Amino acid sequence: MPNENHNGGRRLASAAVNIARGAASGGLHGAALGALREFAPEIIKTVGMILIILIVLPMVTFAAIPNVLFGFGSSTKAEIAEFTTMADALNSEYNAVDTYEESIAERIIASILALFTSESDEETGAAYDEIEITRNLENLTKPWLIAIASVANNQDLFAMNSGAVERMTSLKMESKWEILSETIGEGEDLSVFRLLKIDIYDISPAELMDKLNFTPEQQNWAALLHSTLAQEQCLSLAYGDVYYGTDYGDIVFTDAAIEVVYYNQTDARWGGELYGTRPIANVGCGPTALAMAVATFVDSTITPYDVATWGAGYYVQGFGSKHTLITEGGAHYGLTVTGLGRDAQKVADALGRGSLVIAIMAKGHFTDGGHFIVLRGITSDGMILVADPASVTRSNQEWSLKLIANEVNRSAGAGGPFWEVSL
Repeated sequence: MPNENHNGGRRLASAAVNIARGAASGGLHGAALGALREFAPEIIKTVGMILIILIVLPMVTFAAIPNVLFGFGSSTKAEIAEFTTMADALNSEYNAVDTYEESIAERIIASILALFTSESDEETGAAYDEIEITRNLENLTKPWLIAIASVANNQDLFAMNSGAVERMTSLKMESKWEILSETIGEGEDLSVFRLLKIDIYDISPAELMDKLNFTPEQQNWAALLHSTLAQEQCLSLAYGDVYYGTDYGDIVFTDAAIEVVYYNQTDARWGGELYGTRPIANVGCGPTALAMAVATFVDSTITPYDVATWGAGYYVQGFGSKHTLITEGGAHYGLTVTGLGRDAQKVADALGRGSLVIAIMAKGHFTDGGHFIVLRGITSDGMILVADPASVTRSNQEWSLKLIANEVNRSAGAGGPFWEVSL
């Protein structure tokens, strides 16, 4: 029996994902079909309707969030339009997390400094000469925060208001402090220099769920929702060259049908510049991929910094670039951009006629979240050449089209996950 329960839980999780996909692609009708496909062989229509009410509607609500964030086509159905409006409001609330983090950090710092009264300084010798404050608030990302808050609030959009978001932000932030002493000077001029170090940081998703006393079922549900939302295009140490401070110079690939300008998002010339609110080195794969296409076809002086500056509005905090950056950004720079969907044959054909193809990848060989790359050519034996904004190493390898097609983001919007780019 325990094994049956475990298998049943996995089946329900799998079904929920299919329902969410149905909702994203076909609105309420698509969600209902997803639910019925999963459960109809085993249950009668009455139970199916109950499941639709209890599972599909919350998932439709949640599935509307990626539509807002990534520019997916919106449904004309009134119900989905209403869900999208609510999801848009929720996204706005979570876009305020940075503001909450700042005010909470200031309160944390004030509470630590309050420990150092003049009396305690005299009694404990705990006075300090300087303060050094570090903030490491990248551990618990926005998709995780939304997923955990959604489960904590039973996916009630109305309960996830600004107050709830601020409380959740406060729960994820912790701090520690220490005083480092150093003797300086010589002879009678000896003195002790004391540095007060304050570290403010995010706990992990698992730690936050433990703090909220999540059951194993709630943890699994949060992980499922996170997997639906996690299109983060944030460079991971495991997936990028990450040689911050390196000037890669002028790299042009000449081993395919066309010469392709290569840019790396971590390049010292622009990696530290901001794309929206984060450095291009961390989240700028989208502008970097588009910049390679623009520099190849239109103007070789255009850099990732130029595209990131123009397209700052396409950055979504905690996620990366809207997928419409490729279509609308390409048009802005005079390129012809055609969505190829997930058709691998169209990808091969496009590369064969000298076009570039920009792809948005999901977890796999190129990323652990979401990542734009450029497919820059195809060999005589059908292998794909790439220009990976995060890795020169991967850009000098040949890749199977089947592998790439299997690892693209299957829920991409704006005609993706493959876009043909040409003049």
